[in-house]
Amino acid sequence: MNLSSWSWAIEESDLKKQCDNYNTLKITESYRGISVLIMSAFMTLGLIFSLFTSFVTLSNVIIEMIIYVPLCFFIYRGHRWAIILLMLIWTCSQGFQLNEVIQSGSGNKFMPIIWWLIVMPYFWKALKVENERKRILRLQKDSQPASLQDEKKLKNNSNLFKTFIKVIAGIVAFILFILIILYNIGNDSDAINDQVILSPSLQKEIAESVVSIFCPSTKSDEEHGGGSGTIITEDGLILTNSHIIPQDEEHLQVDEFGCMVILPNPETGLPNGVYLAHPIIIPELSDKYDLAYLQIYAPFHDEEDQKDLGVYPRIFPTFDDTERCRDENVQLGESVRIFGYPDISGGYSLTITDGIVSNFTGDWLIMTSAKVSSGNSGGLAVDKYGCMLGVPSSVSSDETESLGIIIPVHLITKFHDQVSEYVKNL
Repeated sequence: MNLSSWSWAIEESDLKKQCDNYNTLKITESYRGISVLIMSAFMTLGLIFSLFTSFVTLSNVIIEMIIYVPLCFFIYRGHRWAIILLMLIWTCSQGFQLNEVIQSGSGNKFMPIIWWLIVMPYFWKALKVENERKRILRLQKDSQPASLQDEKKLKNNSNLFKTFIKVIAGIVAFILFILIILYNIGNDSDAINDQVILSPSLQKEIAESVVSIFCPSTKSDEEHGGGSGTIITEDGLILTNSHIIPQDEEHLQVDEFGCMVILPNPETGLPNGVYLAHPIIIPELSDKYDLAYLQIYAPFHDEEDQKDLGVYPRIFPTFDDTERCRDENVQLGESVRIFGYPDISGGYSLTITDGIVSNFTGDWLIMTSAKVSSGNSGGLAVDKYGCMLGVPSSVSSDETESLGIIIPVHLITKFHDQVSEYVKNL
C-alpha cells in the first residue's frame, strides 16, 4: 500500500483485499496497522519534545499516552468503537488547537491540517474495512448451525475477558514505567526545574503586556519621570510605581498630554506602538504603597512624519494569571523573572532578567538577585510558572552588590481593594 495515496475513497478491490487477507497483512499494509503506526509516531515525538524542549509538557504527554495506547491496541484488534472514539478525541483536540491559533495568532497551525487531510483518511478507511468485515462475518454467522454459534460465542466471551485483563495489566505497567522515568528525571534535573522555564506562547503573552513609560516633567529643573508598567485591562489601564510619575505633595507635575507609553514587540522587545496616557495618583494610597495607574487615551502623533504611532481605540494585551495561578506563599530561593525597561539597556527595549527570591524585608517586600536597575521600576516580576510575584520598585545596594526590591502581590491586592473603596466613597 502506498502511504502517499491518502484519499478518503477506498476502491472495491482494495476493500476486498483488506477483508480477505485481514489476519495475514503486514502492519504497514493494513489501514488499521498504518493508523496505529501514525499514532505511535505522534506519541513518540510528543514524548521526545516533552523531555528536551518546553513546547510540550510531560504531564500532557503522559495523559495522552494513557488514553491513546489502549485505544491503539483495540484499533489493531479491529474494534470499531475505538477507531470512532480516537477520531472524535483527536478531531476535538485539533479543533481546539486551531481555535487557539486563530485567537492568539501563534501556535502549531500545521498539525490540524496534517490530521484532517493526511492522517484522518487512514482511520476512515480502517473503519470502512471493519464495517465490511463485520458485514461479512454476520453473513457467515447466519449460515452456521446454532450449536456452533453458541460455542463460538462462549469462546469469544472468554477471549474478550482475557484481552481485557491483558490491557489493564499493560496500562498499569505503562504507568509504572512512566512514573519511574519521572522520578529519575526529577532527581537528575532539580536545578533545571528550579529555573524559570516559560513556554514561548506564555512568554509572549507576558511580554506584550509590559510597557515602557516616559513622563515629561513640567518643572525645568526636575528630571523627567520614567520606568515600566503592566497593562491590566483591555482598555489600557496600566499598573506602575507612583515614584516614576513627576509630582509633589499636592499636584502632578506633567502637562495635559500626560505620559508616553511604549508597547513592545513581544518577540524582539523593540518598540511596537506609542500611546499617550493620563497618570492616576490616588491621594495617600499611592504614596503609602508606591503604586499608581496610567490610563491610555490616545495614540501618540508623530508631528514630523504626520502619522499616529499606534491604533486607538483597540483591545490592549493584558497580564492576567487568574486562570493558571493560585495564591501561594512566596518561598525563599524561589525563581524570579523580571520584565522591564532598565536604563542600562537603553530604556526603550523590553529586557528580561532572572534570579531568585533572596530575602524578605520586615514589611514583607521581596528582595531578589535578579538584575533590577533604574527603569525597571513599575515593571513585572513572575515566578517560573508565569504567575505574578509583584512589581519591581527599587534597588538596595552597597559598594559591590545590589538586590532588587519587589512590591509583593498581597500589597498590590490591598492597594486595589482600598482604591475601589476610595472610589465608592467619592
